[in-house]
Amino acid sequence: MQWKTCSDLPPECLLNIIGYLDSPDVASLLRTSKCWNSVIVSNETTIYRQLANIYDSRAGYKSSHRLRDALRSWASPSAATIKTWKQYCHLQVTTERRWKLDGIPDCRFFQGLALEKAIQNIQIDLEKSLLLRTIATRSERAGPIVICLLDPMQPTLFRLNMTFPIYQAELSNGFLVCSRFMAEELSIWRWADDQRQDPIVCEPSAGQIDIYQAREIAGFQTDVPSRGELVPVGIIQSPESAIHAFRLVYPVLCVGTLEMISIWEVRSRSCIQTIATHPSILFGRQLFAVDVNDTHVFVARGQVQVYSRITGQLIFELRADFLELSNSCVALPSLRRQSGDFEEYALAEFLQPATPLAHPHPNAQLYSDSATGVYSSPTGDNFVATTANGIIYVEFVDSIHSQIRDGLNPWHVTTNALDDGGHSATALGSPSPADNFRISITRLQKKIWKAAYDGHKIVALGSEGLSILHIDNQAGPAITVSMADGPSHLIYPFPATNMYHIPAFRFLSDREYTCIKLTRDTCWLACGFRAGIGSVDFAQEFRADDHTWD
Repeated sequence: MQWKTCSDLPPECLLNIIGYLDSPDVASLLRTSKCWNSVIVSNETTIYRQLANIYDSRAGYKSSHRLRDALRSWASPSAATIKTWKQYCHLQVTTERRWKLDGIPDCRFFQGLALEKAIQNIQIDLEKSLLLRTIATRSERAGPIVICLLDPMQPTLFRLNMTFPIYQAELSNGFLVCSRFMAEELSIWRWADDQRQDPIVCEPSAGQIDIYQAREIAGFQTDVPSRGELVPVGIIQSPESAIHAFRLVYPVLCVGTLEMISIWEVRSRSCIQTIATHPSILFGRQLFAVDVNDTHVFVARGQVQVYSRITGQLIFELRADFLELSNSCVALPSLRRQSGDFEEYALAEFLQPATPLAHPHPNAQLYSDSATGVYSSPTGDNFVATTANGIIYVEFVDSIHSQIRDGLNPWHVTTNALDDGGHSATALGSPSPADNFRISITRLQKKIWKAAYDGHKIVALGSEGLSILHIDNQAGPAITVSMADGPSHLIYPFPATNMYHIPAFRFLSDREYTCIKLTRDTCWLACGFRAGIGSVDFAQEFRADDHTWD
């Protein structure tokens, strides 16, 4: 029998083989033989476009036939220099390596961005390369400020002057929603370019009109369209009481008060669902954060609650005594290696509690921790909750997710008819069994101030700097935690073993940082009372002569 080599195969066969490979494998083949090299070089555009789309799809991004469309998901100025699909593949690989500190990302701190006022919020529009920020103090210039994302030190593109500080701001698909602290209404704005290209019915309030017309004072004329210009859309009024938190995930807006969650369609500003919430026994007058996806609503109010959008029921609650497990059952990570100012740590394993967990004590002051953040993954099959003492909880929805995706009701609960307002008003029920969820617990730092999660990685900002976790499979046996007042629960291994750490931006007060935003290639930090914005660009290599965080 005569053996055949790659030289004996037609180019079409070699191309098919390449279609099953990743970028590093193709790079190796280029150096293997003249035959492989010739096929790859002759079909460079086709091969690298295919590799790039496979890579992006695996990372949760849309496949693109045109290079400029693929580059829209990147925030780094490095993306603007990409001209070929081969360069794009190289950008993908080197960026992923820097996320794991194999190569050092570029860290910067931009000061003097808000007239020496504290920055409260930052929001990013990748498609338009815009960064929007608001300041935390009362001023005649407290409104949104729009600047160029690629160069934050460039002059302001657009500004809305408001006399009150904006406590929270959310930007999604060109819509901006903002509010004052504990206000009973939300103010909705939109990019002027989007409104011109895809107009919707707007009903701005008198206050919004006054703010918009005052932009002429800041030098923005009505007859000269400005990049980053915002136009007023309207107001959403809370149906019950003061708004504690909200989350905009286009096309829906999730609004949380102490009594209920309301879901709004942001384009029409119409309420499409209401869910009555269970009060937190320990933290009754607090609601820190909400999140929403197609199937669930997530609430952080000291404890973590998950509600089904299908039934309106509370289906899961992470008890306060679970938050205490980290103090006794999880140690801080241990240092593995250090390279200059960047570090890699090994996460500690969860240890069996010495005694069964007792029923939660009614006095919240006896608990040293509480859940202050909750973040749903884009796929909707898992979420992350963060606590004040540097603990990260990753909650994985088990087999119920596939039932929900297929339109089934895994809890066999019948939803009530619409209420008088035409909204879904489902009766409260008991949470579903905890075995519908896989609970994992780990610890990153002594204190965590802010966090972000994109379904693939968790970025947490705390007293010791910026920590990065890459989510992977949950391997290994679960640990049984006995409950003194009920059935036992399983704690699964955390779906990560390493923590990558950047000590830059290290401060001891949560007032130093008010917001963190995550893109596929960058991380942006609103640095409260330092009046600046921190940036970590994983698509660019660190330059020692530009050590700008000191």
